[in-house]
Amino acid sequence: MPSFSVDIDALRDARDGVYATMNSMKTRSVEDMAPSSGDVGHDDLAAAVKDFCDRWQIGVENLEKTTDEVASRLDFSYRAYAATEEVNELAAGQLLTGSSDPAA
Repeated sequence: MPSFSVDIDALRDARDGVYATMNSMKTRSVEDMAPSSGDVGHDDLAAAVKDFCDRWQIGVENLEKTTDEVASRLDFSYRAYAATEEVNELAAGQLLTGSSDPAA
């Protein structure tokens, strides 16, 4: 019979890692990295780089939305498995201590 298990700590760590990545992405905008025309020495090149950064920022914002959904689902899964694990541990503890009614 196949077995199934969930590493609750790994699930929590994945959730926390996604949230940390999201927070670090929000601290700096891609648009802020675009050099000025003085930095690159050419107005047209600076405009092209700025346009690229603007479009890249749109992609990053879309990625943030998707990542937020992933983090939310990881959090939901973590909480559900953790709650189930807690109930199972309590029930097992009652069985091991000789409780007459495991459902009590």
